[in-house]
Amino acid sequence: MSFIISVILVGVVCFSLYIKRKLTQSGAIAAYVVGVATIVGVGAAGLLLYAVFFGSSIMMGRLRRSSVDEEVVDKHGARDAYQVLANGGVAALCSLFVFFFPTYSIVGIVGFVGSIAAATADTWASELGKFSKEKPVHIITRERVPQGVSGAVSSWGLLRLLLVALLYQ
Repeated sequence: MSFIISVILVGVVCFSLYIKRKLTQSGAIAAYVVGVATIVGVGAAGLLLYAVFFGSSIMMGRLRRSSVDEEVVDKHGARDAYQVLANGGVAALCSLFVFFFPTYSIVGIVGFVGSIAAATADTWASELGKFSKEKPVHIITRERVPQGVSGAVSSWGLLRLLLVALLYQ
């Protein structure tokens, strides 16, 4: 696929996700920048990993909710630029690394794939961890907290995180 067609396709997808309220305006702009940076470095094929991440994240979000208190969950609805860059920013930088330092492209490619795998695993663990019967433990305070609190982990969610990490092997 040519560079121009790829860039246009990324724009169309980002705009569509904005219209469908999966991304805010800032999120759509950030996703476009991340997508173009990916095309520049690792090529359009790199967008497939983002598709797996974003598509599976949407599907996970549609799963039946457990008894999670929605007031506690601080990440729901359309994703903004902060969330897009938190999940795709490192991959975009790794892709640009491939472009600027082609001699060391393997480093950038490993970073690219690894960062998307980490974002996917984190998202799946968060979404599937809500089905755990045990209260999760906050990673900093080590106290039991309600399900859905950012920074909390459960054995159920951790197991799912490991399974997703295997998906990218």
